[in-house]
Amino acid sequence: MKLSIQRGFVRMVLAATVAATAACGSDSTTGVSAPPAQLRIVNSVFQYTDATSTASKTTPVTIDVLIDSSATAPGAASIPANSVFPSGGTGSGYEPLIPDVHTFVARLAGDTGPTSTFYTNLTDSLPYLPHQFFTSATPSTLIIAGIVPVSPAAGAPHTRVPATAVPFTVSTGDPFQPPLVNGVYQARFTVINAAPFTTVGGFGATLSIYLTPGATAPTTVTGLTSLGVAAYRFASQYQNADAGIYTLTLTAASKIVAQTTVTLAAGEVRTYVVQSTGYAAVPSPANSTILALLDNKY
Repeated sequence: MKLSIQRGFVRMVLAATVAATAACGSDSTTGVSAPPAQLRIVNSVFQYTDATSTASKTTPVTIDVLIDSSATAPGAASIPANSVFPSGGTGSGYEPLIPDVHTFVARLAGDTGPTSTFYTNLTDSLPYLPHQFFTSATPSTLIIAGIVPVSPAAGAPHTRVPATAVPFTVSTGDPFQPPLVNGVYQARFTVINAAPFTTVGGFGATLSIYLTPGATAPTTVTGLTSLGVAAYRFASQYQNADAGIYTLTLTAASKIVAQTTVTLAAGEVRTYVVQSTGYAAVPSPANSTILALLDNKY
């Protein structure tokens, strides 16, 4: 009986050690545990509501993301429409990921089968399995944005998703602190452009970024200087600013399409995710939203 208990204890300790090692990963040369990578997921997927496939007939949808064939963390089932997983912007909004190569499937929530994935190749729109290497201690964002075909009738074969509809896109974040100016940290931020309907056709647009002091929103950017751009499905370069209250304005071809008041505190690193809320014949801040995420504080 005593021997049995000791063996059981050894098995439990060994299992705990293996689990801890798997959660952190390890350096293949030294064998020392490595900090996990970090991953969050942006869901900006819309779906056509009928076979006419016009941009005006779309709705935001819930999705599943399978990582290494699993929808449990860091993957997720039923990520709500127009959201970021995991939810919350307090600096804990990432899931840990073993530093290694991982595979991805993104699909409509509850869908199954090899042709349910959004990720298809350019030649014949057949499904493929993206592979991505993630580095220890580095934050990344999987940006899933675009419009997928209407769901087939029950029992019918899946409609293949065109390769350009929702391409596999991962953006690597910047884990470093903002600059010190006169002994005080500035703030740092980036903009993730996950908004299909900044254009009428739902094809997204490259957005120019403006930051103006105060909470009074400019009605035009004429005479203002852009800080940089965020291409559709990508993040902008990081920008630095003194702590304070500002208005963040995003434009497509000089037309204001998203706008919000932001508060930047000293030492904060933030991400602003711009998403479409739906189709608009004239894209404007009325059909967009900007989600503020706090990534770090120094």
